[in-house]
Amino acid sequence: LHDYSINFDLVKLIGVNRLTYGIETTYNILNSSTFFENIETNEIYGGLNRYPTDGTTMNTFSAYATFKWLTTPRFIVNAGVRYDFLMSKSQFDSSQIHLDFNEIKYQIGSPSASLCIDYLPFSGFQASFLGSTSTHLPIVDDYGKIMVKDFIVMVPNNQLLPERSYKVELGLSQTFFESFRIKASVF
Repeated sequence: LHDYSINFDLVKLIGVNRLTYGIETTYNILNSSTFFENIETNEIYGGLNRYPTDGTTMNTFSAYATFKWLTTPRFIVNAGVRYDFLMSKSQFDSSQIHLDFNEIKYQIGSPSASLCIDYLPFSGFQASFLGSTSTHLPIVDDYGKIMVKDFIVMVPNNQLLPERSYKVELGLSQTFFESFRIKASVF
């Protein structure tokens, strides 16, 4: 596995408010090979590779921004957006396992966002609302793994789609004596 990444995170203060933004890119190369060696005879046998036998390359590109806004002393708003883009290519050797395909390619992107509003009506008490979306883009560990365990065979899947989730959370918290906190959340 060869893994390269570049990441830039920047912060801009705007009065008492804060803008955070950044970009990231990664490049990964994965090659997989398996063998068994008989330690008595020194014979070497080929084994079933766990990952695509003819290699995988994966590039990711991401950009994000968050803004923390102190609207009044009693309200704090945090908002954020992110965009992720994935390009990957995995190639399979048909001599190891028979598949209806010999390559899996992805070129997909997905946005996500979050919004959090905190209300602090008096000292020690906080009410919060959080709403967010997220996406898991398929990576080689999701779509390209070959594994046998307990007589169950896991094979590569060229039909995987991104997984999307949505979250809403409401929370209340009360701090007593600056050291003891009770918190309740519903999501």
